[in-house]
Amino acid sequence: MVGVEVGVKSPAVPSGEVIENPKHLSRYARPMARLQGQCARRAGPLKEQPPSKAWQGSKAHLGRTHAKAAAARSDRLHKLTTRLAKTQATWSSRS
Repeated sequence: MVGVEVGVKSPAVPSGEVIENPKHLSRYARPMARLQGQCARRAGPLKEQPPSKAWQGSKAHLGRTHAKAAAARSDRLHKLTTRLAKTQATWSSRS
């Protein structure tokens, strides 16, 4: 049996092993900042007129970039829990 300490600095600390936080958002920070700037410079939705096609495209691209960062976090967590489940007979989680 292995105990898993769940934390903020490290996502999980199984007995005797520290798993570092991968910081997926840092990989996507520059593209997100660039796309946010593009969206800010383009004509967004106003009361009297619809948003421009360029703004809609930039907003969609920004959303896809956010989705990639979320998918990377989810994938890392899935791989960690799968590895723990396969290598340990039983394990318990403590918060």
